Amino acid sequence: MKQDYLISRSVQMWCLSDGYKYLEENIASENVKLSAEDLRSMEAAMPVGTVSGNRYPEKFMSASGR
Repeated sequence: MKQDYLISRSVQMWCLSDGYKYLEENIASENVKLSAEDLRSMEAAMPVGTVSGNRYPEKFMSASGR
């Protein structure tokens, strides 16, 4: 790629050019402001530490460089 963009920016542009259905909606979520009550409700639904383990299976984690 000859442009001087971050990979994440390139992926966003690629998704937009392909008409990725929810990309614009997901980007717009940056403007959502959560209240303290919203955050408490989310914390109650999924307390910190509830989810554990790798995001992906080990064979994919090693391929990701993480």
